[in-house]
Amino acid sequence: MVSNKYTSIKQTRFYFVIFGVFLLLQFYTHIFVPLFGDDYYYASFLRKGLSFFIRENIIHYTSTNGRAFIHILNEIIISVGPNIWWFFNTAVIGLIVWYGAAIASSSYSGKKGTFGKALVVFCCLFSFIPLPIARQSIYWATGSFNYLFPMALLFAFFYYYKKDIIQERGYKWLCILSFLAAFTVEQAGMCAVLVNVYIFFELIISGKKPKKIYYLNLAASIIAYSAVYFAPGNQMRRTYYPEFYQNGIVHNIKNNVKPLVNLIFGSSGIYIFLLMILSFCIILALDRLTSSKAAKSKRIYFLLVPALFSIIAIYYYVKGLIVNTAYFTDIVFVVTVGVAFLWFFIVVLISFFQKENTDNLYFVLLAPLMQCVMLLSPEFGPRTVIISGLLLFVPLTYYIIKYFENIFVWTILLTLVLIFTPTRETLFIVIVFVTSVLWFLLSWRSRSILALIIFTAIAFTGLLRTAEGYKENYPVHIENARLVAEHKRKLSDNSVLLQKYLVNKDYKYTMPYDDPYHLHWYKILNGLDPKTEIIFENYK
Repeated sequence: MVSNKYTSIKQTRFYFVIFGVFLLLQFYTHIFVPLFGDDYYYASFLRKGLSFFIRENIIHYTSTNGRAFIHILNEIIISVGPNIWWFFNTAVIGLIVWYGAAIASSSYSGKKGTFGKALVVFCCLFSFIPLPIARQSIYWATGSFNYLFPMALLFAFFYYYKKDIIQERGYKWLCILSFLAAFTVEQAGMCAVLVNVYIFFELIISGKKPKKIYYLNLAASIIAYSAVYFAPGNQMRRTYYPEFYQNGIVHNIKNNVKPLVNLIFGSSGIYIFLLMILSFCIILALDRLTSSKAAKSKRIYFLLVPALFSIIAIYYYVKGLIVNTAYFTDIVFVVTVGVAFLWFFIVVLISFFQKENTDNLYFVLLAPLMQCVMLLSPEFGPRTVIISGLLLFVPLTYYIIKYFENIFVWTILLTLVLIFTPTRETLFIVIVFVTSVLWFLLSWRSRSILALIIFTAIAFTGLLRTAEGYKENYPVHIENARLVAEHKRKLSDNSVLLQKYLVNKDYKYTMPYDDPYHLHWYKILNGLDPKTEIIFENYK
C-alpha cells in the first residue's frame, strides 16, 4: 500500500516536471517571435500619449470591431515590449492546458487521480497544433490575444462553474468571469454564453434548480457578448465586404462550404485531431461490442457499422491529405465520416445521460458549431480553426486517459503522430531507440507509461523544431532593427531604408513587405516618416 502510494507521488511529480518542460519550450520559442502584422498598428496606440490611446480605441470600437477588452490588453502589453508578451502568452498557454486537463479529468469534483496524466496529454495535444494554425494564433501577439487568451478565460470559467456546482463553493465572483469570458471575441464569447446555457440544461436534466446567482452569470455573459457582437464597429465592418453581404445567406453558405471543409480537414486545419477522433470511433465501437449485454445480432449491426465506416473514413482522409484534398468532398468520405462522427456524438450523449461524463457533450457540440458559424463569415483562416481544436482536446484527453492502459489505443495514436506531425529527427530517433529497448523489459502496465513518454517525445521534438524555425529568422529581425536605428541617426530623411526578407517563410505572420497597410504602421511604430522609401533584399 505504501509502495503504491509512493509510486503514485513519484508519477505525479514526473507529470508536473513534463508540464514545466512544456512551458519552458513554449517560452523558448516565444523569445524568437517579434511583432508581426497588426502588432505594428496596436503597438503604436500608446506612442502618442493617453489621449491618443483613448481616442483611437473609441474609433476602433465604432469603426472596426467590438473586441475592446482584448485589444486594449493587447495594446498595453505589446507597447511595453514583446518580452512582456512572451511571459504573458506562455502563462496563457499554461492556463489553457491546466484548466483543460482539469476539466477532462473532472478535477473540479475533488478527485485528482488522473489529473497528472491528463495534464501531460493536454500538453502533447497542444504541441501537435499544426504550424499554419500556430503561427496565426499562438506565435503572433495580436492573434494570441484574439484566439488564445479568450480560450483560457473560457476553460477557467467552465472549470470553476462546475466546481461551484459539485462542491457548492458559492463563488459570487463567477459573474465577473462570465462577463470577461464573453467580452472577448465572437467565437469564444458565444461559447461563454453557451456555457451558462449548458449548465442550466445539465441542472434541469439532473432535476436540480439553478441558483439565483446563476441567472446573474447568464445575464452578465449576454450583456458582454452583445457589447462585442452588436458593436458599431462590427456593423461598420460589413461595409468592407459589400458583395458578400449582398449575395444573401444561402448563396454565401454554398460558396463557403468547400473552402471551409478543405481548411478544417486539410493540412492547415485540425486534421491530426480529427484522425484521432475517427480512431476512437473504432475503439469505442469495438469496446461496446465486447462489453454490451444486448443480443449478439443487434450488437453486430449497431456497432460494426460505425467501426467499418470509421475505417473507410480514415482511409479516404489519409488519401486526401497525401494525394488530393478533393477526396474531402467525395461522397464516400462525406458519408463515412458523417456516420463516424455521429457515432462519436451518440457515445458522448449516452455518457452524458448515464452521468459517466457530463462535460464532453458541451465540447463535442461546440467544436463543429464554431466552424459552422464561419459559413456566414466573409473571412476565415487557420486562426479561426484553433478554437474547435482546443475544444476537442477535452474529450480527446478524456478518452486517452480512459483507455490509458490499452496498448492498441497507444499504437494507433503513436502511428498517427509519427506519420502526420513534424519532429526533430535526430533527437527523436535516440529517444525511440532507448524506449524501444525498454519496451520489452517492462510489464504491460508500465508500457502505457512508456507509450506516453514516446507520445511526449514526439510532441516536444516537434516544439523544438518550431523554436528552431523562428530562431532561424531571428537574426534577420535583429538586422532590420539595426538598419532602422542606423537610418534614423542619419541627417537626411530622404535616404532609402534597406530591410531584409526573412530566411524561412514558414515561421512568420505578415511582414511589412507582405502588405502596404502593415508597411505603413511599421514605419509609424519605428518613428519613421510615412514617406520613407524602403527597399527589401535577401538576407546574407
